[in-house]
Amino acid sequence: MVEAEPAVEAASEVEPAAKPKRARRAKSLLFIEPDPEWVQRQLESMRLAALPIIDVPVLSAPPARMIAGPVAGGNGSNGAGPDDDEDDGSEIDGLLDELDDVGVQFYGAEAWPAKCGELAKFATDGATDDIANVPAAALDKLISGIKKRIAERDAARGSAGKPQEQSA
Repeated sequence: MVEAEPAVEAASEVEPAAKPKRARRAKSLLFIEPDPEWVQRQLESMRLAALPIIDVPVLSAPPARMIAGPVAGGNGSNGAGPDDDEDDGSEIDGLLDELDDVGVQFYGAEAWPAKCGELAKFATDGATDDIANVPAAALDKLISGIKKRIAERDAARGSAGKPQEQSA
């Protein structure tokens, strides 16, 4: 305490009007200890807050054609066999190839990959943006729609390119 008094006196010499009053106060040692469970929760929350936030896309259910199918009986009497399943895959592969061909023809090779995802979302009502997961019926509908637009575009270009016949 002897060391603290000169500091107080030095301060009082600078500001004589602000002389503090001395008072004796009882001092005691007080230990504040946090609850160990609370500390664990705080540390865990800080650890989780420090982790990067990764936005994981929501997985959608596979299309119905992948889940449901003909159920083979014990003797296979319904006519569904392993060869029938391969036909579905080759049909979809053929439709995907045809869609790629008409898509590139209509939208162009650079724009087609992005447009392909948009069309997949459109055909599945937003369920997927992967064209490979679109049902065969929807693929066929997309192909026919693009072919129709190609025919309309070609017809418009054809009529614009030909000179109009003049009637005399």
